[in-house]
Amino acid sequence: MEFELDVDALAEKLASLPSNKSPKHSDISYEMLRLAPKALAPYLCLLYKGCLEAGHLPADWLHSLVIPKHKGHGASKSNPDSYRPISLSPAVGKVLEHFVSDYLCAMLEQKAILHPRQDNPKI
Repeated sequence: MEFELDVDALAEKLASLPSNKSPKHSDISYEMLRLAPKALAPYLCLLYKGCLEAGHLPADWLHSLVIPKHKGHGASKSNPDSYRPISLSPAVGKVLEHFVSDYLCAMLEQKAILHPRQDNPKI
C-alpha cells in the first residue's frame, strides 16, 4: 500500500471540513477551503505532492498558535486552572495531516502491527 494523494479524495475531504473552526494566522479557514473544493483540490494536490516529494513543509504549517480557552461551567475566570490550551494550526497543513494520519492508520491495521488491545490510533 503506497501513500497516494487523489484529487477527488482531496475534494471530498475539503467539502466535508467543519465550518466552525478558527484559522490560525494564515487567514485561510476551513470555511474557505470547504466552499470551493473542486476548484482548489487540484492545486492543493500539486502543492502537497511537491512538499512530500521534497521532504519539506512550509514553516507556517509546523507552528500552532496556542491560546487559553475558558472551561466554563462556573469556573473562575481569574483561576489559571479554569483554562485549557487550544492549538490553532493552519488549515491547509491540517488537511495534509489528516491524509497522512489516515494512511498511517490504514497501514497499522493492514499490517496488524497494533496489539488487539491497543486503542484506535486515529488522530
